[in-house]
Amino acid sequence: MFADPISATLNTVVTSLPRITVKDASAVYRSANGKYTIKISHQDTKTRTRRLIRFESINGTFTSTLTGTTSSPGVNVYMVIDEPLTSSFDDTSDLAKTLCTDFMTWLTASTNANLVKVLGAEI
Repeated sequence: MFADPISATLNTVVTSLPRITVKDASAVYRSANGKYTIKISHQDTKTRTRRLIRFESINGTFTSTLTGTTSSPGVNVYMVIDEPLTSSFDDTSDLAKTLCTDFMTWLTASTNANLVKVLGAEI
């Protein structure tokens, strides 16, 4: 289990996110102001394990003048790790750890150059 609360740097500010929900193989952490949420979950099928890490940011609320509906504009970022079902942290999980590290290194190399390209809709 992750620490409670989780401490994360969000928008350059170290933020405390206490755990607000635990259910089966998932947990939700939320900042005191409700602006940031981190969700972590694990789901097994017959042959695979899917792990999800999701960061959510809500930037206030607005009401549409056309429809009258209220919504919360924001950005969500998540990583899904899909690996063969295993009963312990073994060589397969070591491979998943290495691939995750390589992915994040590639995305953030040279001052986030590849992330900026993705956000700019480059392919």
